Amino acid sequence: MSRRYSGIREIVKDKVYEINFQIDKIRKQYRIEASSLQDAYIQRADAIVDLSKLADKPKEQLYLTTDFDHAWTELQRGLLGDNIPRKTVTRYRNSFDRMFKEFRINKYPHIQYPRQLSLQFFNDYKNYYVIDLKRPNGLRAELIIVKAMMKRLYRLKLCTKELIEELKDIKKPKANKKNYPNICKSDMARLMAYMKSDRPDYYPPIYFISRVGRRISETTQIKKSDVIFHGLRPVAINIRAETTKMKENAPLDAIDDDLASVLKEAYLKSKNEWLFVNKWGSVGDHDNGTKSNHSGSLVSVSWRMGI
Repeated sequence: MSRRYSGIREIVKDKVYEINFQIDKIRKQYRIEASSLQDAYIQRADAIVDLSKLADKPKEQLYLTTDFDHAWTELQRGLLGDNIPRKTVTRYRNSFDRMFKEFRINKYPHIQYPRQLSLQFFNDYKNYYVIDLKRPNGLRAELIIVKAMMKRLYRLKLCTKELIEELKDIKKPKANKKNYPNICKSDMARLMAYMKSDRPDYYPPIYFISRVGRRISETTQIKKSDVIFHGLRPVAINIRAETTKMKENAPLDAIDDDLASVLKEAYLKSKNEWLFVNKWGSVGDHDNGTKSNHSGSLVSVSWRMGI
């Protein structure tokens, strides 16, 4: 690589590059999306200029006067640094533009910085999304993205903790239930009973998925250390951020007696660090990001059950 492109490392050809440089004896290193080395070089040069200007401002003033363009730059850097899937990053970008460019400019033009946002802004955005954009069925997914995005902005000190607490008042609508007309409740009950007697290694993870709605990849990557006990009874499970699609922690805080019984049985049966194991007592190479040995079978079984 020529000296012109020093400080740039190609991660995914013509897609993702890692740039690094130094400002005020502090080294900056993060990933960006770029279409070529030249594009990455230009973005690196722009970042050096922008961050050099910001370095001269007091931190408190910087937080108060960070505009939405810079907020997205910081947000995108965090998403790429956490290896969030490209599709999810695009969803963040679409929601960010829709809310902070289209909606904000038309309805709240006086808001120039993230720190000026209020609960009323998000309530009005919810109505705008459902009524003006006519997307009531997509509101749940949109609110999930919006709340996850605001939590990231809070960690960047670009919005207040009070706003994050107030956003809890905006409740997500219930998930749209998929209809499986060929699978009635009695058929599902028979299938569960058959699995419990004939394939007891499948029963605990399938029962867990059917009760709490977690994805197969999340379920099979739960560790025994993620289960929280009160005495001998499981009372909560920490679904770790690295196993979820949104890369956010998703704790399960409510466990009834039936679910607790299944979880306890799975916990005692497992002889290694994983909660759900197959009949050979293993779950596959999770540390390398691969699915468990029985994940493929769980996909077909849960499809038949309508999960």
